[in-house]
Amino acid sequence: MTQTCKDCQHWSPAQYHEPFGYCSSDKWQGGYHVHEKDLASDMCHHEDDEGWGVTTGPDFGCIHHKAKP
Repeated sequence: MTQTCKDCQHWSPAQYHEPFGYCSSDKWQGGYHVHEKDLASDMCHHEDDEGWGVTTGPDFGCIHHKAKP
């Protein structure tokens, strides 16, 4: 079975960017205040202090997938 964002508890649709959405996994860290040297090797860093810089499509897959209850 393919594990995609639409089936993950970390993902929610973006109100104005459907069908794309946001990931709330703690493996994704963003902002200019976050430094890569402080992150684990399995994390993602994106520079976006306003919360809009990274969205994922509902069929994007991730190794940090956690099935919705």
